[in-house]
Amino acid sequence: MSKYANAIWAPTPKHGYPSTDIHDGDGVVIHSAEGSLSSAQGVLAGPREASWHFFVCKDGRVFQHVDTANIAWTNGSFAANKKFWGIENEGMAGEPLTEPQFQSLAKLVKWLLGPLPHIRGQTLWEHNEMTAFGALPTACPSNRIPWTRLIAALMEEDMALTEADKTIVKQIIELYIKHDAPLFKDNVNHLIRAANIPRDQADAALKAKVDAHVASPHAGLTVPPLKVHIPGQTVTVPAADYDVVAK
Repeated sequence: MSKYANAIWAPTPKHGYPSTDIHDGDGVVIHSAEGSLSSAQGVLAGPREASWHFFVCKDGRVFQHVDTANIAWTNGSFAANKKFWGIENEGMAGEPLTEPQFQSLAKLVKWLLGPLPHIRGQTLWEHNEMTAFGALPTACPSNRIPWTRLIAALMEEDMALTEADKTIVKQIIELYIKHDAPLFKDNVNHLIRAANIPRDQADAALKAKVDAHVASPHAGLTVPPLKVHIPGQTVTVPAADYDVVAK
């Protein structure tokens, strides 16, 4: 990890401690810069003992100032700085993130966390929560972070599907419509992620579920709206009533 490919590299010597400059990589702490990019750059260039790994601008640009392998002076205490990467967001208290800013922040956080879970209070923090690690109280980031939307964005899959993968997803959608939604909805995400499962095994597993399902008596059902997101496109199946008949 070390340097983010989508960031403008603008290194600062302000990082590390006499005892260590090795970062733990346990998660991120999100801040409000309480100012502009130019004012933040002034802090980095000045005598104040403060730095951060990333700065996200209102126009969506991302600057990286400290390698992710190293410790920035960002979260208010040695323990907090060593554990978590710091991300500053341009703007002031009361200003929501701009759309380009939000999108860049989401992509950056997703890249930083990698295989780590997306959990508030574990890998996702605000600066004001660093009192748990010895930092002084602060209002930062002043309620500027839309956590519900951010976590939803982090959970989206960006796997590139092959044509064979898309065919399987379409087949699952057909099964969803024709049969019991609760029985099949889990297979959508499962098969999207299971590109390593041979096609014949996937087909056999689905056929077994279908055969077992249609063999048992059941009434018609109302299928709720189903939305399947494939990177670059979204397929929506409207709600409707379907009669399920064993054949």
